[in-house]
Amino acid sequence: ETKTNGNALRQEQVQAYADIASRRGYEAVVTVSNDVALEGSPLVEVRVDRRRRNKVALWHLSWAEVTHQAQMLIRHEGVRNAAHAWLLEELLHYLRHDNSGCHGFQNMGP
Repeated sequence: ETKTNGNALRQEQVQAYADIASRRGYEAVVTVSNDVALEGSPLVEVRVDRRRRNKVALWHLSWAEVTHQAQMLIRHEGVRNAAHAWLLEELLHYLRHDNSGCHGFQNMGP
């Protein structure tokens, strides 16, 4: 699940994805938003059915982290496949655009 601008992740939405992931045998649900998380930890308090608790991990990434990792790949590690490099550059171009809503941490609130 991805959110941009100030749109918040909703518990019921993430729970629905976790239920689908569990039924389909997926290992994790990943959320991406402007909210900052520590070490990929989930920000949304989600109550997962106890029978499914160990089957589906919940992880969160911020758009700032996605941008940073893409920059590190391009600038420092290199991307050998030309199509992959182009796609990553396009992603960065999109993430940096004012209209993308993917601006990372903006302020500490009121």
